[in-house]
Amino acid sequence: MLSEFCCSCGSVVIVFFVTAAWLRLAITFANLFIRPEKPRKSSATDDWGDLRQWNWDDWDDDKPEELPPPPRVKAISQPSWAKALVIVFLTLIAETISYLSLGLFVEAFLELRLRRFETRMLVLALNIPFGFLFMCFVLSLMLPTTFWRAAWVAFLFHAILLGFSLVVGVMIVVLIAILA
Repeated sequence: MLSEFCCSCGSVVIVFFVTAAWLRLAITFANLFIRPEKPRKSSATDDWGDLRQWNWDDWDDDKPEELPPPPRVKAISQPSWAKALVIVFLTLIAETISYLSLGLFVEAFLELRLRRFETRMLVLALNIPFGFLFMCFVLSLMLPTTFWRAAWVAFLFHAILLGFSLVVGVMIVVLIAILA
């Protein structure tokens, strides 16, 4: 019994780390599509730059000094593994609460039984927008980003999740077809 508990806890930890890796991958993909905001200038005198940074000795040089290109600034900062795990955990808790609430609503008002597989899939499909919005909300709070950029990350996260689910589903169907 203890070994079953440890194996199930170990699989939960593995699932959390895999989803945290998917979240970090989604942020990496989002940084490819989203451009960072340009810093706003505070006054008209900022157009000339800081005079202390000027190289006053280059007026007599034949070749001006070449500056290295500026580093690429990311639109959304990459979270640490701990922060990614917290984001995934909070999203899981919120999706579980909304799933149970929708399930009780469907049972009470639509008189469908949650014990049936079709009803559970209907509630799960109705729960997707709530999970998406909550993930956008959590990402915009925990990462220094706007809600719309967090929506890009949530969209890419769900696209990666859907792609993985399709690959696993096709593999299961192929294995069933081979074994049958």
